[in-house]
Amino acid sequence: MSYFAPGAMSVVLSTNGTWPNTTQLDIKPFMRAFTKSEACEWCRAHNVPLDDRERPQVNFASSQSRDFKIPVDTGRRVALLNELFHSVPGGQEILLWFTAWGVWPSCERVHMFERFRDSYGEHRSLSDAPAYVFSPTEREDLMSFAGFGILFLWDCHVITANADTWLFFSHDEIGWICSNQPLLTGKPTD
Repeated sequence: MSYFAPGAMSVVLSTNGTWPNTTQLDIKPFMRAFTKSEACEWCRAHNVPLDDRERPQVNFASSQSRDFKIPVDTGRRVALLNELFHSVPGGQEILLWFTAWGVWPSCERVHMFERFRDSYGEHRSLSDAPAYVFSPTEREDLMSFAGFGILFLWDCHVITANADTWLFFSHDEIGWICSNQPLLTGKPTD
């Protein structure tokens, strides 16, 4: 019998139904959930400045950033998410940090998010572990987590380990992307 965990390899049970000895398997850790304190440490280690409330405060020139409106239609929100991630470089760890939720309770389902996180083996509450670090091979996982931010209108920071790109979604139905890399041409449509 075979089981699959998102972002991990499938594991085959022995014929007697027991799990193999994990010390003999080459299983790499995947998505790591962080407390606020651990997220702050990650930011400091990657030269990402924090504001007085210990939230990311990335500084880019206006020529290196653009803002956008988050569309009302959920299908357009997902399309915007896909478009924006084309400007987020791969090949490095990425921190995703939810810094505000519950502002618009009528447009969120925290239980959906909790069950989604459960599938990754993370059982702490969002307030206990609001940040996540994804490896370069977990881009789809990262985008799925970010999808909750844009769909539920949670404040969500997406920051590369090189601090060369920062994507932010706000509960105010706006956002911005900043990068040292060339950004997409044009503005996302709403």
